[in-house]
Amino acid sequence: MKGEHRFKPGPINDAFKEYYTFLYRDPGELDEDRLEGFLRPLPLPTLTSEDGEGLGGAVATEEVLEAISRLAPGKMPGTDGLPMDFYERYSKLLAAQLVYLYVEALHRGLLPDSLREALVVPLPKLKSGEASVTDFRPLSMLNSDFKILSKILANRLLQQISTLVHADQNGFVPNRSPSLHLRRLFAILQMPNAEKPPIGMLLAMDFEKAFDSIRWDYLRTVMLRMGLGAGWVKWVDLLYVAPQARVRTSKTISNPYPIHRSTRQGCPLLPLLFALTIEPLAAHLRMEGVGRGVEWGRTEHIISLYADDILIYLRNGEPWLAWALQALDHFGDLSGLRLNRGKTFVFLMTAGCDQPPTFPEAMVWAPNTFKYLGIQVFHDLRDLRDGNIGRALGSLRASVGFWQSLKLSIMGRI
Repeated sequence: MKGEHRFKPGPINDAFKEYYTFLYRDPGELDEDRLEGFLRPLPLPTLTSEDGEGLGGAVATEEVLEAISRLAPGKMPGTDGLPMDFYERYSKLLAAQLVYLYVEALHRGLLPDSLREALVVPLPKLKSGEASVTDFRPLSMLNSDFKILSKILANRLLQQISTLVHADQNGFVPNRSPSLHLRRLFAILQMPNAEKPPIGMLLAMDFEKAFDSIRWDYLRTVMLRMGLGAGWVKWVDLLYVAPQARVRTSKTISNPYPIHRSTRQGCPLLPLLFALTIEPLAAHLRMEGVGRGVEWGRTEHIISLYADDILIYLRNGEPWLAWALQALDHFGDLSGLRLNRGKTFVFLMTAGCDQPPTFPEAMVWAPNTFKYLGIQVFHDLRDLRDGNIGRALGSLRASVGFWQSLKLSIMGRI
């Protein structure tokens, strides 16, 4: 399939199916002893047995009604064609039936076929070519009754997620904001040069197909290690036992293909599961990174996370960069999350270096600027305005100028 051009609807659809079948293939057997050796020394938070048992309790009618009320209507339905609007309108009639469905499925250990199947629509990524199947983002259309169950579990986990996930992670956790990470970054960059590490580095990480590569056996082990309980794991397993999908391109829909890993795009529980997936990596870097981070004030800063946007602070550039990459590779072997070195940036904390440092791996050197959480970052805060607001205003002026050149009435412009 690599390098092969396809132009007709059928072969194009086949190309996407082949790619997604390969992407979601069985990752093979997990080295459980190696995973245990990685997790054992980590100071991961653990729920009490009472809280863990509460997460795995039976589904109640009130939970179904609450989940339906919180799921946004007007979304594209899954393969059964029933939108959330239908469930919202008839929620009181359907709630008891859904409770029976979920409890019976848990008893059997398997959801009905329709709940396990998703319709995948590939969407082109912004600013990327559309010639390759890898340049499309798979959007999963899940059936509404699946999303209701997932939302019930997400509502439960939300009550405990701030206990399980360190304050360094500001993604998907209530009452946390990415602005805190940006303020920390700007403050460190504006430290006087005399106080900065002379060869300090920032490592702005990018995982390859992050949400699509998570190993379920790894995630299951992490959840049990954090005390979420066997009952909770059984509910999550129910969402991920024998799932399959069909890919739709134009008017062509493929035959089903199996999914053996990943968190399902469109699943309300996905963000929280990803936060749990990445937490052992953050805990490992915090534990082993003592003395390797950047000191500012009375605090040593080692890592900032917003979902899968991760920034690592390294005081002693090149030697400790090798340490960080080794830790990331080890984590990737266990979790399935692999570092995308072609999109991972290294940024020196002190301006003025025209020659890239010697990296242990081929990576991207950002000598003057890099983007973090949607903001273009510079050594000097005075460049932030022109580098961000100035660019946005320029783009807006170009767009307005284009529309002004068209001979349209006011109504025609709306």
